[in-house]
Amino acid sequence: MFNHVFLAAIGGFFGTALRVIIGQTINTEIKTGFPWATLIINLSGSFIIGLLMALALKSDWWSGNGKYLLAIGFCGGFTTFSSLSLELFNLIQKGQYGLALTYALLSLLLGVSFCVLGFFLAGGKSFIV
Repeated sequence: MFNHVFLAAIGGFFGTALRVIIGQTINTEIKTGFPWATLIINLSGSFIIGLLMALALKSDWWSGNGKYLLAIGFCGGFTTFSSLSLELFNLIQKGQYGLALTYALLSLLLGVSFCVLGFFLAGGKSFIV
């Protein structure tokens, strides 16, 4: 069990570091009031986890240690549901209901779509992971 915790922690460190770098870069370049950084990070993380789960079906390493290092650790540290929730709450508090609804729908619908796309691009044949 400690091995899995260690692998998830290492993956989480790198995922979190990359999220900060990408998030700060996007927020520096795009200043619209829309939470583009979180949306882009969460969508790319959804794509990556779809790829990883397809690979997990093909390999013992991916379904064991790889899952803890990359899916749980890296993707868990890279993506952020709590930031999405806070940003939605902030948009609602500002009375930007249309923007909040757009953000919520884009996050959910595109997130699942990107996960499915990653899964099938990596050769996944079944939705059961």
